[in-house]
Amino acid sequence: MGTHRDGVTVNRSFDPENKDPSRVILEGLAEIKNTTPPKLDLQLYDYVDKKALNTIVTQNPDVTVVLTIDGCSITVSGGEVVIALE
Repeated sequence: MGTHRDGVTVNRSFDPENKDPSRVILEGLAEIKNTTPPKLDLQLYDYVDKKALNTIVTQNPDVTVVLTIDGCSITVSGGEVVIALE
């Protein structure tokens, strides 16, 4: 797994066998907002069904999912999560 932070964009690669995409999103949001996942002032389930997201992304590696959460544009595709502050 790798992380690259450039300005207001966070890129994280992940192995869906070892970590759920929803967890990677939370970690990336926390990083871009300069906090930790437990201290985020949001609940991911208010924006997306985590179980459905994890299933779609892990069972369909060619699928791209795009979300907007708390002022951030999030793209999940092919084992990578890109989060950009809008």
